[in-house]
Amino acid sequence: MSQKKSLQNFIYGHVDETIEEKFNLSKDELQFLRYQKGGDGAIGMLIGLLLLS
Repeated sequence: MSQKKSLQNFIYGHVDETIEEKFNLSKDELQFLRYQKGGDGAIGMLIGLLLLS
């Protein structure tokens, strides 16, 4: 799966292996965090990853 598709899926609520590796969290942990923060939080999480890299 492409990174762009993985990012879009994460924003819409799906966690795949590509995103899991970027955050260095288990799929369950990341899925919980994603649902806890909502769509806006997911975008913020991705921006945070960009700032850290």
